[in-house]
Amino acid sequence: MERTVFVENWTKVKKDTVTDTIQTNGVIKPVEEYDIYFDTQKNDFKKFLVKEGDAITAGSSLFEYTTTELDALKANLEAEKTAAEGEMAGIEEYIGKLRSYQGTVTSETEKAAIDESVEKNLNIDIKTSSSDLIKSNIEQEMYKQELEKTG
Repeated sequence: MERTVFVENWTKVKKDTVTDTIQTNGVIKPVEEYDIYFDTQKNDFKKFLVKEGDAITAGSSLFEYTTTELDALKANLEAEKTAAEGEMAGIEEYIGKLRSYQGTVTSETEKAAIDESVEKNLNIDIKTSSSDLIKSNIEQEMYKQELEKTG
């Protein structure tokens, strides 16, 4: 007796590679190694920030060191900056005194009270000079000080 069997579900044949995956512990070996040159004559090593086996990413800090030469240069530059800021403040104060005195100068023979540092730098005799000459010298001194600030 003959029998007939019908296939109900058809699928296409495909080719593939069978892989077997196993979970296990292992060690990753770097593809490349980079040597770091450390100049002990110019730098003092402080400490490592990572231990062997630590996970790191690009940009991670690996160790700390001090740069004696650069630290000394930085300290000198900081001192120069502080001195320059002090000089700028002194110039600003002096210009303020000049402006203040300039506002008090009139055409009258009696002159207004003047700060000693201002009188010394104007290079004229305040008691005998005309008010126009005094004002002119004050203007020149202020321009000179502004130039000193930017120079």
